[in-house]
Amino acid sequence: LTQVLATRGIFMRTTNQIRLAFVSFHVILSVVIFVQSMVTAISSSGYLSARTMNPHLIILGSLEAFFALMFIFPRTLRAGAIGLIFVFLFATILHLLKGEFPGALLIYGAGVVFIALHGAAYSRHPATVSQIA
Repeated sequence: LTQVLATRGIFMRTTNQIRLAFVSFHVILSVVIFVQSMVTAISSSGYLSARTMNPHLIILGSLEAFFALMFIFPRTLRAGAIGLIFVFLFATILHLLKGEFPGALLIYGAGVVFIALHGAAYSRHPATVSQIA
């Protein structure tokens, strides 16, 4: 079955295709996390609405944005991933205490862990799991 699907072009056949998919996922995930965290920080400032300012959410959103920027670059990927995971865990706990299910945070966290474990794929010789550990 695998060979039939591969001959029809359903599976990626080359390392370059896999690398492109991996890098695309990494960049898109980083950008989405950055944008969402900036939305949180700006909307919590009361700047765009009549809402009262929430300094805790401003700090949390700003930290998340900072770590998302670190996460996008290979040299700071691991530090950014660790920071994002801690922010997501903290935010997840807060959401659960409010009775909310933070599905998006769980998906973002899973993506960050996936990228962090496999390393950046920007170079021709991306890091392997054994090099990261």
